[in-house]
Amino acid sequence: MATQKARPQDYTGRQRQKLAAEHAEVVRAREDQIAMATAAQAEVDSGLHDYVGTRQVTELNEQGDVVYVEPEAKTIIVNTTIEDMTFGAGNLYSFKEGQQYRVPAALADYLEELGYVWH
Repeated sequence: MATQKARPQDYTGRQRQKLAAEHAEVVRAREDQIAMATAAQAEVDSGLHDYVGTRQVTELNEQGDVVYVEPEAKTIIVNTTIEDMTFGAGNLYSFKEGQQYRVPAALADYLEELGYVWH
């Protein structure tokens, strides 16, 4: 888009053009920073989100010792954004559409029943 040159009588227009020319490089640098930040966030969002993590279920064996068992988990992709969903006592989950999540199997089955899991 071509910019018009301000008329000689338009003092404000001439000042605006002067300032725009002086700050054009600053604006381009800031646009580059924003683009890089957006790309970095997209890379973070594209990874696997682990809602199971290192949580472990404890059991007692016959000798009374505590045994750590890895909980059953499934990897899912939701087909719609879900914010602040409660599943079980004190468990709050949020999901973004199209992202991959590792969740407890019971939660994956529940979301599947509701039709939120993408296939």
